Amino acid sequence: GRYMDDVDPAWAADQFRVQAQGERARLAELLGPGAGRAALDCACGGGGQAIPLAQLGWRVTGTDLTPEPLAVAAERGRAAGVAVDWRAADMRSVGALFPAAFDQVVACMALDNLVDDEAVADALRSMRAALKPGGRCYLRQRNFDTVMAARPRYDFREERPVPHGRVIRLEDW
Repeated sequence: GRYMDDVDPAWAADQFRVQAQGERARLAELLGPGAGRAALDCACGGGGQAIPLAQLGWRVTGTDLTPEPLAVAAERGRAAGVAVDWRAADMRSVGALFPAAFDQVVACMALDNLVDDEAVADALRSMRAALKPGGRCYLRQRNFDTVMAARPRYDFREERPVPHGRVIRLEDW
């Protein structure tokens, strides 16, 4: 997918920094400080969990299926002053790429991108194979049935002028 960085990079960077602060607090509470432990962020997108994990002292590898979000994540990581090993990889192959390599595997809002039960099972088996003995997996998913019942199809987020017109930001459910 495309990122708002294409429209206004400074605005997108500010939005990411605000979101990363909240995510860092959530991950600190759930996973604790890294203290040099290794974490894998599967389907890391623009680095929303990988960068905060690195800021918490985890040695982080972030994987995503396509190179575009990895390029955005790499730039955001540089701006945040953290080192993350960014790799193009399908979440169904991380176990073969990184056997028993991580203390923690994280996948946030990622499994719902897979469209059938067998693909989800393959991804879960692969994530498990990437864990060291005693390692843990943190999965965060949206419950789309609840979201669709409780929210309108689109939520208006903001409207702002830009030199060539205006940007209207909606959240599409």
